[in-house]
Amino acid sequence: MLSGVEELADAVKVTMGPKGRNVVIEQSFGAPKVTKDGVTIAKSIEFKDKVKNVGASLVKQVANATNDVAGDGTTCATILTKAIYTEGCKSVAAGMNAMDLRRGITSAVDSVVTNLKSRARMISTSEEIAQVGTISVNGEREIGELIAKAVEKVGKEGVITTSDGKTLYNDTVILDGAGDKKAIDERSEQIRSAIELSTSDYDKEKLQERLAKLSGGVSVLKLLLTIIITIKVNQQMSVAEFPCISCTLVRFAYIAIGGASEAEVSDKKDRVTDALNATKAAVEEGTVPVGGVALLYASKELEKLRTVNFDQKVGVQIIQNALKAPVHTIASNAGVEGAVVVGKLLEQDNTDLGYDAAKECFSLSQAGMALANRRFLRVNTIVTTVVASLHGSKVRILSSAGSTPPTTSMTSHRNNV
Repeated sequence: MLSGVEELADAVKVTMGPKGRNVVIEQSFGAPKVTKDGVTIAKSIEFKDKVKNVGASLVKQVANATNDVAGDGTTCATILTKAIYTEGCKSVAAGMNAMDLRRGITSAVDSVVTNLKSRARMISTSEEIAQVGTISVNGEREIGELIAKAVEKVGKEGVITTSDGKTLYNDTVILDGAGDKKAIDERSEQIRSAIELSTSDYDKEKLQERLAKLSGGVSVLKLLLTIIITIKVNQQMSVAEFPCISCTLVRFAYIAIGGASEAEVSDKKDRVTDALNATKAAVEEGTVPVGGVALLYASKELEKLRTVNFDQKVGVQIIQNALKAPVHTIASNAGVEGAVVVGKLLEQDNTDLGYDAAKECFSLSQAGMALANRRFLRVNTIVTTVVASLHGSKVRILSSAGSTPPTTSMTSHRNNV
């Protein structure tokens, strides 16, 4: 199982950072898919060995959960999972108590989440939104600005989607459905009056649909609000039913993804979708410095965390070491020695200092270093503990045919794969 975790993570981690590389995925039909999207790569990997495949499936669950909740950060989640799982297996093999390790890991994660919350700052300007979007599409400033433009136009409650463009270039199309509010209100009032006067259920439904479309909302035709009034015990209840309708004013936008080939458009579309989710999360929960430095500096605070025994302390150290992995990976993908970058950042006290892999230099977050949404870092640290909690537990792998290989510990699987 450990082999499956490591091999899947190694395939995904090469994409991390502004100088990360693309991965080519062979498909059963059509042209190969070229992508840097972590969750897309993870989903495409299957092993013939069933036990190894179970390990890979654990990582996929982490990536999928991160993608569903945060919309981005799946590569970071995969890297953290590998780091925690590998060190946990080593600790259990050395004879440490698995439950104490888990308690130490859990307390460390709680501390990290609190630290991230204290460091987060809310964003509102178009430039800050563009920074978050740019980071999510691996440094493509043009797309980041398109996303910022769309968010600015439609607002927090607006809907932004992506579509395949017809040209080589990307563009944002704003569907300003609000129109003249006074004219819409007048027409809406006319339709409401017609609904009240109509005696036909069919006509009422059609008028409700027209009213919803006019105001950019959704017609709720089958929702009934039922009020039950009890008069006396053993007597019948009076029931009144009121049809309800929900109408809202919503603005829409879509980003047309351009490219020279189908593969390029498909790859870019995946990344733009991630960037849209990341931008929305950043607006809701705030941002922290990008490049893994927020997690790296959070690891320093774990040195102060008290534990009950030595095994729990080792659990804290597992998280502490795992939080260094994202920065190490980003630097390594840029052709720089990751351990050196991590060491230089940890030896100084300025938590605004980060590493800009695109320029291969250290920079300050307050001086233009890009921002990342806090939600995916929070989700990363929480979700990966689910995998970490399996360390040293007894498992039984059931094949689809119903056969049951002998029960064994997770640490021994490494020798069998």
